[in-house]
Parts: sequence; C-alpha cells; structure tokens
Amino acid sequence: MNIAYTALAVIIAAGVAGAYGYMRGEESGRLQVQAKWDAERAELEAIHARDQQIAREREKLMQQTADRLRQEKDRETRDLNSRVTALNNSLRERPSRTSDPVSTVSSTTDARCPTPVCTGAGLSKEDGEFLAREAARGAEAVVLLKQCQAQYQSLIPK
Repeated sequence: MNIAYTALAVIIAAGVAGAYGYMRGEESGRLQVQAKWDAERAELEAIHARDQQIAREREKLMQQTADRLRQEKDRETRDLNSRVTALNNSLRERPSRTSDPVSTVSSTTDARCPTPVCTGAGLSKEDGEFLAREAARGAEAVVLLKQCQAQYQSLIPK
C-alpha cells in the first residue's frame, strides 16, 4: 500500500505542478499580449496626435489664406463703392430725362462717321445712374468671382 500512496502522491504532485505551470504560463501569455497591445495602441495614438497636429497647421494656413483673400475682396469692394459714389455724385449735375422722346443722338448708320455718336455725354441723370449701378454690379461680380477662384485654387494640393 505504500507504493499506492506514493504513486498517488506523485500523481497529485504532478497535477498540482502542472496546474501551477499552466496558470503561470497563461498569465505570462496574457501579460505578453497585453504589453504588445499597449505598445501598438501607444504607437497609434502617437501617429494620430501627429496627424492631428499636421491637420491643425494646414487648417490654420488655409484659414489665413481665406482671410487674406477676403480682405483683398473687401478692399476692392470698398474701392469700387467709392468710385460708384463719386460717379453718382458727378451725375447729380446732369439734367434729368426730358419727357420729349426725340433723340438728340444722330441716327446715322455709317460706321465711318468721324464723330463719336455714343459717348455718354448726352445721357440723362437717371440713365447715367442706372448704367453706373449696372457697371458696379458687374464689377462686384468680377471681384467675388476672383476671390472664389483664388480661394478654390488655394485648396487644391500642389
């Protein structure tokens, strides 16, 4: 019976040792996997932080460009408005449109006419103001288009 108890003790000892080794190995494996996961996660976070910084710098540059373009557009619009105001002030001196539908402009169709027949010198106050407003609208549309195109071109990667 001594041999049976000894064999039983050896089997129990081997079982306990095997279970202990298995648990240590599993824990060690878990720690290794966790360490790899943590390292990968830290690397990804560093890459993400770097990419965010680059994106912020690019956004800041784009905003500065947009602000500069907007300031140029505003300056051009102010210049345009001051020219329109000056033109309208000069048109106040002109006579108003007469109710007489007779035209003072020559009705010649000869293209070789030595005198210009349509200089604007004979325009009435109302007609001149209308043409000045329309010209200002067209010039403002050109200014807005230039700003839009410049801003679009600044966003295209080079």
